[in-house]
This record gives sequence, C-alpha cells and structure tokens, in this order.
Amino acid sequence: MSIKTPFVHRLVVNIAFVFWIALTITHSRAHATYTPDVDLHAIKNDLPVPYDTIISHALSLIGTPYMWGGSTPNGFDCSGFIKYVFAKTGVYTPRTISEIWNYSSDVPNPSIGDLVFFETYKPGPSHAGIYLGNGNFIHAGSSSGVKISNLNSKYWKSKYIGSKRINIISGQKSENSTIPIGSISVKKAPYRQ
Repeated sequence: MSIKTPFVHRLVVNIAFVFWIALTITHSRAHATYTPDVDLHAIKNDLPVPYDTIISHALSLIGTPYMWGGSTPNGFDCSGFIKYVFAKTGVYTPRTISEIWNYSSDVPNPSIGDLVFFETYKPGPSHAGIYLGNGNFIHAGSSSGVKISNLNSKYWKSKYIGSKRINIISGQKSENSTIPIGSISVKKAPYRQ
C-alpha cells in the first residue's frame, strides 16, 4: 500500500498546525499572553488585592466549559469561576452571585479586577464577571463557558446592574479567615468533601 505524497504533506502540515495551536494555548495559559484589549501594566498598584494575578488566573481558564454548580477547571458556573479564581490568590469570596453582591463594596465605575454584575434570568444579580478594562470582562457564560465579553454589547449593556469590589480587610483572606458580617465576625469553616 502506497501513500500519496500530497496526502502525507497535508498530514504533516495539519499535525504541525495542531502542535502549533497546542503550544500557543499552553504558552498563553502559562504566561497569560492572550489578553485582548487588556493592559496588565495598567493595573492599579494601590489596590489591596493582587489583581494582576487574579486576571492571569482567569485568563488561563478561557475555554473551560460551563457547568451549572461547577467550581473547578472541569466546568464552572459564573460564581464558581469567580470563587475559584480569587481563591487561587488566597482571597475569599462567597459562593453565590447574590452572596458575592452583598459581600462586596459598590464602586461607581469598574477598575481592572472589580466584579461586574448582571440581572439575567431572575430579578436581582444573577450573573457576574471579572472586569478586564476597556469594557471587557471575563466570565463563565452558560452558552460558551469561560470567555471574554464586552459590557457595551447590546445584550450585556441591557443586563448590567453595577460593579463592585471584593472587601479585603487588612490584607488577603482565605476561606479559613474571619469573614466580616455586619458588625460581627465569624470564622468560616474550611470546605470538606
């Protein structure tokens, strides 16, 4: 059985292309080089949370599928994505969008690393993403998984209800840290499977 030269050539070219794509994605995820319209150097250094690291973690997850209730790189819903990304930096966030909304502080205009909230399928905040700058935010969308979208698109502009910043008191907090709730503080128990 002989293999025709054009077939072999196409096969080699296709394999090389797939290898190049895999290498590019791996390099992009490892170094967060794929950042459309996001200038990581523009991140404010005076913010209490390492937003550049949070953004890098978030960008490394582009393409992760959507999964209702998901909170791992196997699949995320929007709040699971936010919780996972912030936790990778040692920053506690609650698990649901309404809890995150209540836990965070209002900001008049989002800065890089702030959260942007939307009213989608029910009244009140029901979806959120992490603001990247220039109107872009990264989120786990139910139709396409982790991706970058723009606040100025017709859909997201009509659903936008505000931006907020994660409350950080005297540095970073992990899930085992004391969490401020009103005028009292409670100790959050670690998650156990």
